[in-house]
Amino acid sequence: MNTEQLKSKILDLLVKGRLTAKWRESHKDIESAEALLEKIRSEKEKRLNNGLIAKGKKPGAKVEIKEVSESDKPFEIPKSWKWVHIEDITVSVGNKSNQIQTKEILLRGEIPVISQGQGFIDGYSNEADKAITEIPLIMFGDHTRNVKYIDFPFIVGADGTKLMKPILCCEKFIYYLVLYAAKNLRSRGYARHYTLLRNELFPLPPLEEQKELARIAETLFAMADSAADSCSSLEDLGRKAKSKVLDLLVKGGLTAKWRAEHKDTESAEALLEKIRSEKEKRLNNGLIAKGKKPGAKVEIKEVSESDKPFEIPKSWKWVHIEDITVSVGNKSNQIQTKEILLRGEIPVISQGQGFIDGYSNEADKAITEIPLIMFGDHTRNVKYIDFPFIVGADGTKLMKPILCCEKFIYYLVLYAAKNLRSRGYARHYTLLRNELFPLPPLEEQKEISRIAEILLRKIDSLSETENSPVGEAE
Repeated sequence: MNTEQLKSKILDLLVKGRLTAKWRESHKDIESAEALLEKIRSEKEKRLNNGLIAKGKKPGAKVEIKEVSESDKPFEIPKSWKWVHIEDITVSVGNKSNQIQTKEILLRGEIPVISQGQGFIDGYSNEADKAITEIPLIMFGDHTRNVKYIDFPFIVGADGTKLMKPILCCEKFIYYLVLYAAKNLRSRGYARHYTLLRNELFPLPPLEEQKELARIAETLFAMADSAADSCSSLEDLGRKAKSKVLDLLVKGGLTAKWRAEHKDTESAEALLEKIRSEKEKRLNNGLIAKGKKPGAKVEIKEVSESDKPFEIPKSWKWVHIEDITVSVGNKSNQIQTKEILLRGEIPVISQGQGFIDGYSNEADKAITEIPLIMFGDHTRNVKYIDFPFIVGADGTKLMKPILCCEKFIYYLVLYAAKNLRSRGYARHYTLLRNELFPLPPLEEQKEISRIAEILLRKIDSLSETENSPVGEAE
């Protein structure tokens, strides 16, 4: 599995709606693709009659977007999407006045020069009057079928480039559509290919879904670039890609743009003080740490600069796992292995590799303080449990986060557990409790969890067979 094969798989999932199946379920009230398409048609008609496109057309000319017949549709797409041609949703940009000859290209200069070749930038020019500034846009190589997403002013370096500016759509998503189509166009050698591209059918989701698809695909492409070449199988790739997601998660890489747009959220420092206060309240009410005297204080020590393992966003804080969680459950919530049933009312979970060991009907033993995180003291396995259950064996450490996003804390523990040194079947929680964990503001925890859950699910889907269901299925 090389990078290009992986990217082709990602694009296939993208165009068939499988990257956002769950997203659609929770965003049913967004504007439809049909409504978007009518806005695009109206905008094209407006530009046409204002002389901004298709010069020579008469004032009052109408723009029509023909409905695609069922027999022409190449594959199944979500019901909320529409089929279109590329010229229904884009306008052509640039002309000969935006182009220079190959001999005029400089090694250094103010403005990049881009052509349809394999490399992204051919060189530079200082002829600012030739620059194309209607960006971002998509370049399609009429001879080469190469596709480029360009989001900065540039000059065209050769003939055979088709520049397309999407109308009222997410430009990055349309880029991925064209990239998918270009990879599947039949080759005509060095003859023209745009005539083939313009006849292709493209799936058009609602605008908000386009943005979500583009964001997911961009992240998956980045992981493909960093991991795929060293992988011998999809399973191997999946493991490495998941590790990459967790690495981005703990270092703030998944929400860099989100932070820039949400600077007024409550800080991690303020959250940490609320957690400290809540733990102190529970301590003095006898809910945790039995035997402590009333009036006992909870302290969260500041982490020294020299102890911090890597750089995190300034709005985050370093903590230990016991600063932000409480221990849940005891022997009264446990049954012996010989008591586990094949069928029953309540799942039994232990520190083993499998998620559920079996079942029990002893309802009085069930742990109901959920969701929580289970850490295998011997195995280092980590589980996120969001339903009542009974503990199936010794060696489980159950942690309930305080005033935090439980799924985010699960990802933190999962990351830490993967990096803990192995002590064989000896205990590992003593290592985990000494680890440092990055704590973002609460709202950012929720956003990180949402993004990570999507990405990890998509990574799992990449190893599905090519014949698995598409469209509404995930």
